[in-house]
Amino acid sequence: MKQKLEMLLIRLTKVKSAEVVLLLKQLAALIASGLPLVPCLQTLIEQTTNRRLRYTLIKIKEDVEQGKPLSEAMDSFPRIFPLTMRSTVRVGEASGLLEGAMEQVAEFMEEDATFRGEIITALIYPAIVFSATLGVTFFMVLVVIPQIIPFLEMMGGEMPWNTRLLVNITAWAKDNVVSGAYGFGMVVSVFVVAQRTQRGRLGIDRLKMKMPLFGQLISYAIIVQFAKTMHLLITSGVTITEALRTVRDVDKNSIVRRAVDVCIGSVLLGESLSEAMGKFKLIFPPLVRSMTRVGEETGTMDAAMKRIGDIHYSVLKSYIKKLNAALEPLLLIFLGLMVGFVAAAMIGGILASYEM
Repeated sequence: MKQKLEMLLIRLTKVKSAEVVLLLKQLAALIASGLPLVPCLQTLIEQTTNRRLRYTLIKIKEDVEQGKPLSEAMDSFPRIFPLTMRSTVRVGEASGLLEGAMEQVAEFMEEDATFRGEIITALIYPAIVFSATLGVTFFMVLVVIPQIIPFLEMMGGEMPWNTRLLVNITAWAKDNVVSGAYGFGMVVSVFVVAQRTQRGRLGIDRLKMKMPLFGQLISYAIIVQFAKTMHLLITSGVTITEALRTVRDVDKNSIVRRAVDVCIGSVLLGESLSEAMGKFKLIFPPLVRSMTRVGEETGTMDAAMKRIGDIHYSVLKSYIKKLNAALEPLLLIFLGLMVGFVAAAMIGGILASYEM
């Protein structure tokens, strides 16, 4: 019973990206000091407080003691150790530079976490304001206004146009709230089902990339993620095709996965990567293709990918600032207009009743 409870707690415990980064840095430092891998893992097991991570390290240590490479032992825990990390560690093992590979992966994961955090933080405020606007609107229409309408109708008098419009909207909303909830549920269900089909995922991801304002943000983020992952893998010694396969397998956007898959086939047939990218201009703009071509011609593909990632990361941060600067006042104005319209309609109806 105690063992089952412990396993349940292990499954319920989450392993944060920051914990994995710290683990990699510590493991790299221990290996660099000359300590064999198994004692390094034992040291990390003894000082790790996260139940799930500690259990994972114990299993990895057992596999390594049985003769498995560290990367192969990590393959059993893909949710904790992503494919990019395992591929880099595998190359580090083959080249005898395991500690350097781990340091590179740790730096990459830190940058990736910072990158994702900036995007999420940038979108939090507009999401909160938009949610507050919808919440206030629904509360006024479904709760507050229906309680005041009988009083206005009892007082009599000619209601102003905005009060009549508000009354009609409220009546319509009350009559259709159930059907609206069903409709919303149907839309969500269709979206979930579509996500489970290949054609549906392609359509949804294509729609995301063509959305006004946010589509550009998604496109920049895709390029940054692609370039930085390619730079890490190529620097570590992974071939172009293997790096592309890893990028394809870790990317969640089905449009990107499909494009990278075609690029892999084209490169294997002797075509250059920049030429293969030209088939997908929606994903790879001219600047990306040109810089990739220069990297191919000069033999500095790793440096080219780093420059592509850095340039588009800078552009993305600038775009996020501009997007926030444009959205914040628009959302606040929209919220003010909604609340102002409701207040003016209610006050106008009350004044009209008193005039009678």
